[in-house]
Amino acid sequence: MRCDDIDHDPKWDRTANAFPGNIIAYSSTRVVSLGRPILAVAHDYYGEWQVLHGDLVADDKIAQICMACAVKRDPSLMELSDLPCGWIATRKSRQKRWKREELEKPNDPVWVRILSFLFSLFRGKPTRG
Repeated sequence: MRCDDIDHDPKWDRTANAFPGNIIAYSSTRVVSLGRPILAVAHDYYGEWQVLHGDLVADDKIAQICMACAVKRDPSLMELSDLPCGWIATRKSRQKRWKREELEKPNDPVWVRILSFLFSLFRGKPTRG
């Protein structure tokens, strides 16, 4: 996991950030290492968070970032701290407003393909779908 040199002081977490420093999000190297803007935030049905640049591409590598560091990079993520499990927020650019919508149920074919793709990245074997 990568952190941006934030001392995750519990007092800071409670007062300045709705996401405690110990909440981890799955992401990609485009966001974590290359600093691309976060254009999609998902809070999946299992309680996991994902912060992504946008569309998934086969050469992406999975990465992790703590939500406190993600908020430090992009304070607009604070607006999404109440995003319920099973929802996603997207935007076209960093300057646009977040649009929230419910994710498809986990058994729906689209959702299964997304999870399959993410897990294949995590295992280091990207699949093309």
